[in-house]
Amino acid sequence: MKQGAHIIIETDDDNFPTDAFWEERNSNQTSYLLANKGWINIYRYYATENIWPRGFALEHLQDEFVWLGDETESIYCPIQQGLCNENPDVDAIYRFAWPLTITFKRTGNIALGNGSWVPLQLTKYRMVQRSVPTIVFAHLVQFPHD
Repeated sequence: MKQGAHIIIETDDDNFPTDAFWEERNSNQTSYLLANKGWINIYRYYATENIWPRGFALEHLQDEFVWLGDETESIYCPIQQGLCNENPDVDAIYRFAWPLTITFKRTGNIALGNGSWVPLQLTKYRMVQRSVPTIVFAHLVQFPHD
Protein backbone atom coordinates (compact mmCIF):
# COMPACT_ATOMS: atom_id res chain seq x y z
CA MET A 1 0.00 0.00 0.00
CA LYS A 2 2.93 2.26 0.67
CA GLN A 3 3.94 1.79 -2.97
CA GLY A 4 0.49 2.58 -4.37
CA ALA A 5 -1.53 -0.65 -4.13
CA HIS A 6 -5.22 -0.06 -3.42
CA ILE A 7 -6.25 -3.61 -2.55
CA ILE A 8 -4.71 -6.41 -0.45
CA ILE A 9 -5.65 -9.97 -1.41
CA GLU A 10 -4.13 -12.70 0.74
CA THR A 11 -4.36 -16.40 1.43
CA ASP A 12 -2.31 -18.82 3.53
CA ASP A 13 0.42 -20.84 1.90
CA ASP A 14 -1.39 -24.07 2.80
CA ASN A 15 -4.64 -23.05 1.06
CA PHE A 16 -5.39 -23.67 -2.57
CA PRO A 17 -7.61 -20.85 -3.85
CA THR A 18 -10.07 -21.56 -6.61
CA ASP A 19 -10.12 -19.38 -9.72
CA ALA A 20 -12.99 -17.36 -8.23
CA PHE A 21 -10.68 -16.15 -5.45
CA TRP A 22 -8.66 -14.11 -7.95
CA GLU A 23 -11.62 -12.53 -9.72
CA GLU A 24 -12.17 -8.81 -9.27
CA ARG A 25 -14.77 -8.04 -6.63
CA ASN A 26 -16.99 -5.11 -5.99
CA SER A 27 -16.78 -3.38 -2.60
CA ASN A 28 -20.58 -3.25 -2.56
CA GLN A 29 -22.02 -6.69 -1.91
CA THR A 30 -25.56 -8.02 -1.73
CA SER A 31 -25.59 -9.40 1.79
CA TYR A 32 -27.58 -10.27 4.86
CA LEU A 33 -26.78 -7.74 7.59
CA LEU A 34 -26.05 -8.65 11.21
CA ALA A 35 -25.84 -5.51 13.36
CA ASN A 36 -25.70 -5.12 17.16
CA LYS A 37 -25.50 -8.88 17.71
CA GLY A 38 -22.20 -9.07 19.66
CA TRP A 39 -19.95 -12.05 18.95
CA ILE A 40 -21.13 -14.07 15.94
CA ASN A 41 -19.98 -17.63 15.22
CA ILE A 42 -19.99 -17.03 11.47
CA TYR A 43 -19.12 -20.68 10.71
CA ARG A 44 -22.58 -21.74 11.97
CA TYR A 45 -24.13 -20.16 8.86
CA TYR A 46 -21.96 -22.14 6.46
CA ALA A 47 -21.38 -25.54 8.13
CA THR A 48 -23.52 -28.35 9.47
CA GLU A 49 -20.79 -29.26 11.97
CA ASN A 50 -20.69 -27.40 15.28
CA ILE A 51 -17.42 -25.59 14.55
CA TRP A 52 -16.08 -22.17 15.42
CA PRO A 53 -13.23 -20.06 14.03
CA ARG A 54 -9.89 -19.57 15.69
CA GLY A 55 -10.10 -16.53 17.95
CA PHE A 56 -13.84 -16.82 18.62
CA ALA A 57 -14.76 -15.91 22.21
CA LEU A 58 -15.38 -19.35 23.75
CA GLU A 59 -17.80 -18.01 26.36
CA HIS A 60 -20.16 -17.29 23.43
CA LEU A 61 -20.22 -20.83 21.98
CA GLN A 62 -23.63 -21.51 23.55
CA ASP A 63 -25.17 -18.16 22.54
CA GLU A 64 -28.53 -18.29 20.82
CA PHE A 65 -28.31 -18.59 17.05
CA VAL A 66 -29.07 -15.30 15.26
CA TRP A 67 -31.29 -15.88 12.23
CA LEU A 68 -30.46 -14.01 9.05
CA GLY A 69 -34.00 -13.25 7.94
CA ASP A 70 -35.18 -13.07 4.36
CA GLU A 71 -33.95 -9.66 3.25
CA THR A 72 -30.59 -8.82 1.68
CA GLU A 73 -29.29 -5.39 0.76
CA SER A 74 -26.37 -3.78 -1.04
CA ILE A 75 -23.74 -3.02 1.60
CA TYR A 76 -20.31 -1.39 1.33
CA CYS A 77 -17.87 -4.11 2.43
CA PRO A 78 -14.26 -2.88 2.32
CA ILE A 79 -13.06 -6.04 4.11
CA GLN A 80 -14.24 -9.33 2.61
CA GLN A 81 -13.28 -12.59 4.23
CA GLY A 82 -13.70 -15.95 2.54
CA LEU A 83 -13.91 -19.49 3.86
CA CYS A 84 -11.38 -22.23 3.19
CA ASN A 85 -12.77 -25.71 2.59
CA GLU A 86 -11.19 -28.88 3.97
CA ASN A 87 -8.79 -27.32 6.49
CA PRO A 88 -10.29 -24.04 7.79
CA ASP A 89 -8.88 -22.03 10.67
CA VAL A 90 -10.84 -23.56 13.51
CA ASP A 91 -10.14 -23.27 17.21
CA ALA A 92 -7.41 -25.56 18.60
CA ILE A 93 -9.92 -27.23 20.96
CA TYR A 94 -11.97 -28.28 17.93
CA ARG A 95 -8.84 -29.57 16.15
CA PHE A 96 -8.01 -31.86 19.07
CA ALA A 97 -11.52 -33.23 19.53
CA TRP A 98 -13.08 -33.67 16.08
CA PRO A 99 -12.10 -34.56 12.50
CA LEU A 100 -11.24 -31.57 10.38
CA THR A 101 -12.23 -32.05 6.77
CA ILE A 102 -14.99 -29.44 6.42
CA THR A 103 -16.81 -28.34 3.28
CA PHE A 104 -18.72 -25.11 3.74
CA LYS A 105 -22.10 -24.63 2.07
CA ARG A 106 -22.79 -21.52 0.00
CA THR A 107 -25.32 -19.69 2.14
CA GLY A 108 -24.81 -16.20 0.75
CA ASN A 109 -22.88 -13.15 1.89
CA ILE A 110 -23.17 -11.94 5.47
CA ALA A 111 -22.11 -8.41 6.36
CA LEU A 112 -21.37 -7.30 9.89
CA GLY A 113 -22.69 -3.95 11.01
CA ASN A 114 -21.85 -1.94 14.11
CA GLY A 115 -21.84 -3.98 17.30
CA SER A 116 -21.27 -7.39 15.66
CA TRP A 117 -17.86 -9.10 15.75
CA VAL A 118 -16.06 -12.09 14.28
CA PRO A 119 -12.35 -12.93 14.38
CA LEU A 120 -10.63 -11.94 11.13
CA GLN A 121 -9.06 -15.08 9.71
CA LEU A 122 -6.02 -14.10 7.70
CA THR A 123 -6.31 -17.19 5.53
CA LYS A 124 -8.40 -15.73 2.74
CA TYR A 125 -9.36 -12.10 2.58
CA ARG A 126 -9.56 -8.93 0.51
CA MET A 127 -9.45 -5.39 1.83
CA VAL A 128 -9.38 -2.01 0.22
CA GLN A 129 -6.85 0.62 1.23
CA ARG A 130 -9.09 2.84 3.34
CA SER A 131 -10.02 -0.09 5.61
CA VAL A 132 -6.45 -0.97 6.63
CA PRO A 133 -6.30 1.44 9.64
CA THR A 134 -9.29 -0.39 11.20
CA ILE A 135 -7.44 -3.71 11.43
CA VAL A 136 -4.98 -4.70 14.14
CA PHE A 137 -2.47 -7.31 12.97
CA ALA A 138 -0.42 -9.37 15.39
CA HIS A 139 2.79 -9.20 13.41
CA LEU A 140 5.41 -10.11 15.98
CA VAL A 141 5.36 -12.56 18.86
CA GLN A 142 8.46 -12.66 21.00
CA PHE A 143 9.26 -15.50 23.32
CA PRO A 144 11.38 -15.01 26.44
CA HIS A 145 15.00 -15.99 26.05
CA ASP A 146 16.69 -18.22 28.60
